Amino acid sequence: MKLIYLSNFFVFFIVLITAQVTQAATLTVSPNPIKIQPGETRQGNLSIDQGMNESINCNPCTTSVSISAPLTGQGSSFDFGLDGGITFIGPFDVDNAFSIFAPNTVKAGQTFSGTVSFSYNPTISSQFTVEVVPEPLTILGAGTAIVFGASFKRKLVKAKKK
Repeated sequence: MKLIYLSNFFVFFIVLITAQVTQAATLTVSPNPIKIQPGETRQGNLSIDQGMNESINCNPCTTSVSISAPLTGQGSSFDFGLDGGITFIGPFDVDNAFSIFAPNTVKAGQTFSGTVSFSYNPTISSQFTVEVVPEPLTILGAGTAIVFGASFKRKLVKAKKK
């Protein structure tokens, strides 16, 4: 009886040692949210963590972007010039993996959502947000108008009192 328990324990121990823990790869977009001004193009970066016992092999490695209109996005493709591709093991970052363009017609304060995908086998994707922010000159102009408006109002009130 002790031999059966011992053999069952031995089999369980071998299975436990040889079992591979796998975790799906994750893709993270940075910065998120992407802040952009009307008429501007911004770059986005990807961080990819494959998890344990997983590698990425691609040549070329490509990213693709889909985003709400009127914004447009463009992915990138990078070719390492190696027959059979390149293999990444562990986490890595892809700089300037995609770009977003906001036309002059978008208004500050608008928010858009998008998805970026990194293609290898299988393809992974991540959601991101784009916030349209006012141009610095717009902020400066609004501040100047408020200051001059308040100053003019004081002069007007003083002139009426005389």
